[in-house]
Amino acid sequence: MVISFSRKDQWAAIPEPGRFILILDPCINSIRFERVLGDGGRSIDILFRNSLPALKITPAQLKPYDAQFWGVLPGQSSVPLRQITLPVQFGMPDHFRTEFVNFVVANFDGTYHAILGRPSLTKFMAVPHYSYLVLKMPTEKGVLTVRGSLYRIHMRGGKLQDHRGN
Repeated sequence: MVISFSRKDQWAAIPEPGRFILILDPCINSIRFERVLGDGGRSIDILFRNSLPALKITPAQLKPYDAQFWGVLPGQSSVPLRQITLPVQFGMPDHFRTEFVNFVVANFDGTYHAILGRPSLTKFMAVPHYSYLVLKMPTEKGVLTVRGSLYRIHMRGGKLQDHRGN
């Protein structure tokens, strides 16, 4: 299946091109989350601790994970709570794709509900276009196009923040 991008995929007017990140809104374990970062540069998929109550996940449901990870907190390693495998779905009832993603559960709250890195993007065979803020993946019904939300990132007081664009 051929996946391609054209000017039709581009947002009509993105203020400050390059200042937006790919924010997705998949269903994780049948719950829709609006702030999931699509980051093809990350080598793990992360679920943040503050997302567990919405998913009704208890600590007993988490499985051991014995490695640290880097790159979420600047200059610091993080010891995860544990890990869990959950279904992640993109699309609508008439055209969708679902895959099971193994999330490392961060032992801290995040700006996002989760981060989908290379493992999940590979599992979905998804192709992100960070300039157009679009993610495309093959399905049985053809190519599924998922548009990102417009969230602008900037620095405030030395801390990275994101805000919904106007």
